[in-house]
Amino acid sequence: MRRLTGTAAPAIALLLTMTACSDSGDDGDEGGDEPSLGSPTTSVASVNDKAEIKAAVAAYDRALVTINREKEVTPEFTAVATETWADRLLTTYDDNVFSKGLVMVGRWRTMVETVKVDGDTAEADVCIDGNKVYVVEDGESVGSGAQSQGRFPGSISLVRDSGGWKVDGADSTEGSC
Repeated sequence: MRRLTGTAAPAIALLLTMTACSDSGDDGDEGGDEPSLGSPTTSVASVNDKAEIKAAVAAYDRALVTINREKEVTPEFTAVATETWADRLLTTYDDNVFSKGLVMVGRWRTMVETVKVDGDTAEADVCIDGNKVYVVEDGESVGSGAQSQGRFPGSISLVRDSGGWKVDGADSTEGSC
């Protein structure tokens, strides 16, 4: 049995989560406390929105397991992610994991820290825990020496449709959480 050790496995995970549709512009706030005509309409999420978004992110984590198991977009995944994001994520998995004879085993745990809502879109700052996620050769199990995907900060973009909140992108950043 061949194991992926060293930096290969975490690098694949970071690549997968960086397939984002979020804005990568400078979010620094250098203005005062006074609103201006150019101020965004984004607001801190209501208690209900935050609870619904936390539930959507948890369902998304569970649905990622189905993509790794089936190697295709599953009904479980499309129930919690937009079609555009599902297609983009599957393409990334195909290009970087499945086509190399690899799979990810284990389940991501994403903790929502803060949520900003702007109408029917939201951005959640998250801590992505992949300490129990491993990249292994297809058909193999996690062996000794396998390296987990680690834990890192990121953000998840969501959109609200008639069925509730759906993930529409994910991004990771360097650092710890």
